[in-house]
Amino acid sequence: MYTRTLGEERLLVVLNFFDREPVFEMPEELGKETPKLLLSNYEPGDGEDLQALKLRPYEARIYRFAV
Repeated sequence: MYTRTLGEERLLVVLNFFDREPVFEMPEELGKETPKLLLSNYEPGDGEDLQALKLRPYEARIYRFAV
């Protein structure tokens, strides 16, 4: 996981390089904002909890946050 910020926009990149399903916990400084999913190699599941997101094997996601 890493973030990139430019002006009023922040991107969050979350990658799972393994065949297991780790749980990604949203960093506190991003937890209050509502992200927009820009890119994913899987369809997002209904009712996903972005505060504790269970990543599927080899899943990649990119979210955009307003700063």
